[in-house]
Amino acid sequence: MNVIASLTRFAVLLFASSTALAQLDHALPPSEQAAAGQALVEKWRDAAPAENAEYHGVLKIRNRDNQTETVPLTFKIILGQSNWQTVYEAGATSKTPAQKLAIIHAPGKPNQYLFASGSKPDEPAGQPMPITNEQATASFAGSDFSLSDLGLEFFHWPAQRLIRTEMRKSQVAKVLESVNPQSHNGYARVVTWLEKESGAPIAAEAYDRDGKLLKQFSIKSVKKVKGRYQLQEMQITNVKNDSRTRIEYDLEKE
Repeated sequence: MNVIASLTRFAVLLFASSTALAQLDHALPPSEQAAAGQALVEKWRDAAPAENAEYHGVLKIRNRDNQTETVPLTFKIILGQSNWQTVYEAGATSKTPAQKLAIIHAPGKPNQYLFASGSKPDEPAGQPMPITNEQATASFAGSDFSLSDLGLEFFHWPAQRLIRTEMRKSQVAKVLESVNPQSHNGYARVVTWLEKESGAPIAAEAYDRDGKLLKQFSIKSVKKVKGRYQLQEMQITNVKNDSRTRIEYDLEKE
């Protein structure tokens, strides 16, 4: 559905052994949920990646007619002195132009989005330029991921509540509810499951103002590379459009 500050942060410890059901926490009292939720997202959101990285893979976009388009994808983490960037570059195809998205992350500050796209199929992306948060709701390379999905923009919303702890995907996970009071056409509420020990997101669901499910996000697989777990595949399902997009990285070549 920053990244992150990066997609690799999704994968940290995702395959840790499951904790017994008896160890599940009780639901937090309502009076404690907001403070606990804000502390959780700030800790995770402000943690910079350990090092620069570059991964290559594909976007596999399946439409409602069950037809799949494959788009080349490069993902980079670029560390700076006071911030870091996560960069997504979608290669041009016969159907879509190349696109480039750079998201600048800094502790305690909102995401900054820079975007560039060719004007027609097979064209290069050009130099990314700053865009607004409203413009960041657009699709990335024709996929089910919006630009702001890739920045996990909902972790920057003012209302964050840590509701409870429960089992999800065979792991003990903290359940976080993010609410956007200014939502009009986009997400109004996102529920995220974060692995209890590492805090890494493992699944999320996005809803509109009427409580209708719009998108579902999940980590599908990770792989141990050079002694560290790295994201290998994740998926977002667009319930409204009956479409689905997978991001798959070829970690064998990294």
